[in-house]
Amino acid sequence: MRRVGLSGLLGRRPAKAGEGIDHIDELMGALITQVVICLLKINAICWPELSRIAHLAPSYEDLRPS
Repeated sequence: MRRVGLSGLLGRRPAKAGEGIDHIDELMGALITQVVICLLKINAICWPELSRIAHLAPSYEDLRPS
């Protein structure tokens, strides 16, 4: 199987030996991992702000249809 590097997928240059990935599953797993890490960092930064304004959000009872 031909090795495909991330930069090769982006069209920048062909992957060199040793820097590619064997399967697209590995690329997707790495991408999902990076997205989750990014979301956790955003959550850690924003959590104090969200907890301060949480009381302003409507409660479940307010959103239920009458």
